[in-house]
Amino acid sequence: MSLAFTAGSDNGRAITKYQYSTDGINWSDTDAGTTSPRVASGLSNGTNYTMRLRAVNVAGSGTSSATFNATSTTPYGAPTATTNSGSDTTSTPSAPTTNAPTNVESFGTLKDVSYTTAGTGTWTNPYKTGATNGTGTMNGSAGTTSFIWGTSSGSYPNEIGATSNAYAGTGWARGTSIFYKAKITNTSCALQFNGTVNANGNSTTVTFEYGTSPGGYPSSVSAGTVTGASNTAVSANLSSLGAGTYYFRVKAVNAAGTTYGSQQQVTISAKSSIASTEQSFTPPSVTTIYEIAIIGGGGAGGYSSGGGGGQLKSYASAVINSADQNLSYTVGTGGGYNSNGETNDGTRSNSR
Repeated sequence: MSLAFTAGSDNGRAITKYQYSTDGINWSDTDAGTTSPRVASGLSNGTNYTMRLRAVNVAGSGTSSATFNATSTTPYGAPTATTNSGSDTTSTPSAPTTNAPTNVESFGTLKDVSYTTAGTGTWTNPYKTGATNGTGTMNGSAGTTSFIWGTSSGSYPNEIGATSNAYAGTGWARGTSIFYKAKITNTSCALQFNGTVNANGNSTTVTFEYGTSPGGYPSSVSAGTVTGASNTAVSANLSSLGAGTYYFRVKAVNAAGTTYGSQQQVTISAKSSIASTEQSFTPPSVTTIYEIAIIGGGGAGGYSSGGGGGQLKSYASAVINSADQNLSYTVGTGGGYNSNGETNDGTRSNSR
């Protein structure tokens, strides 16, 4: 028990110690020292005492103080600390919206026929390049991180990442419908550490030490300060963490010592939400168009300049929209084509 007092006169002889009594008959020394306050020890916790205090010097003990009542409490000491279970506090994002597809390939009007110089095998102005596969862009609302998709409505066995809330596909199978939904995944994980600390009468600083390996705690986070002499719940929150398992323990420090709680662990994971509605698109089917090579008798027949004795020589194939018709040209016996598909001399014949 801590006893505060105002010192009286020492009558010319220095005071050497103080004594206390709980009955006015038996006296015990306080802790060493001659200034206020002094500590009375050996008392029972929670007991009310009628106390007296007196000073002592070489001449003997002085007159005791008036009586006063006081109740002893738990002696000040090192804190106690218990590490409790942690929790995953990663937030689940709001569901995105699946937006309509864009850039689904549509062919429209046929181009002029392609041509080549005899013997080179190089085609100029081809009708369509890379047309074996279809194109189509999946779209989602702001924050979309990926798309789940499949070839049957309501079934999405595949997932593909989004860039700027979209995925621009160029390799879709033609004639096959693609069904998709937007998805948002929150990969910035969060957690809460929990514990219980008793300061045992001394102001106690509390932290949680943590790491990603058992027994290793390279990092720490503050859980504040605890006072008093009762069990107090403590916690600390962390965010912007990667998914995984974290190992932690509580640490309590006061003037009387340092105490560590036992190790606990908590596993945290990314959280996702998927749009409630789907969208779909179907790249158009294809058929074959024949493109024509032109060879000149005396010189190669060009696309826009004349040449000698052009004639139909060979064919090459390319894919187009099945809604378009096949295109063919028959070359006259005069010169080459001009830009209107006409021969410089001879006849022009084409069909769509």
